[in-house]
Formats: sequence, structure tokens, C-alpha cells
Amino acid sequence: MANWQMVLDVSDFWDKYPEELRLHELAGKLIERLNKLRPEVESGFPEWLYEFDNCMEDFEIFAEDDTMDYEIEEFDYRLSNLYDWADTSLDSEFGGRKLCWIKSF
Repeated sequence: MANWQMVLDVSDFWDKYPEELRLHELAGKLIERLNKLRPEVESGFPEWLYEFDNCMEDFEIFAEDDTMDYEIEEFDYRLSNLYDWADTSLDSEFGGRKLCWIKSF
């Protein structure tokens, strides 16, 4: 099993879509958690942090515009990018260090 460096816990609201939350509200809650999670690095700007910022910007588009509620495929694409970011390997070992576990249930 991977050694996850961070945990993004969205389990308290993830299953509330679509019954209780609209897509832009889900994105807003996701942004709140991502903002709390954003890592600080001591030096440089690693590629994975650049990708993290891109994911944040993608979800901010959804959070700020309720007309995006019908763009489910676009949201799924951005969610896939977030999962790819989270699965970034920080070493070359099998089952080694990975960036982030996304806890959705």
C-alpha cells in the first residue's frame, strides 16, 4: 500500500450530490478542503504543486458559476485530473510515497 503524504477528506459531503448539493456547491466545498490542504514548500516550485494549483483553478470555475451545474462531463474530467495529481509518486519504489489519499466515503 502506498505511503500517502496527505489526506483530502470529502466524505462528509461527497455523497450529498445531487440530492442535497448542486454541482457548483460540491465544487465550492471541494475548494474549501483543497485550500486547507495546499502544501507549503520550503524551496522551489515542484511540478506537483503546479498541478495542484491547476486543479484548484479548475474547480473554482465550477464553484463560481452555477450555470456549470449541467457540465457533468467537464466536472468529471477535472475530477480525473485531481485523482491523477493525488496519485503522483514521490519516489520510484513500488507502493512508495504518493501525494494524497482522497477519502470520499
